[in-house]
Amino acid sequence: MGKKMPTYVVFNMSMGNNHHTPVATGDNLDELLVQYHGKAYQVMAVKPVFEREEW
Repeated sequence: MGKKMPTYVVFNMSMGNNHHTPVATGDNLDELLVQYHGKAYQVMAVKPVFEREEW
């Protein structure tokens, strides 16, 4: 079995042009929001492909 997929990914919206840089991952949303707050960061939930909505 492989590595466990993180629940959340934090992106730095200030770095990169069209492709924003992931700076952290984790399972604790509150901890990530305390450490990475403000307009420069965006925290997004990770979903496996089989749970995604139709595009």
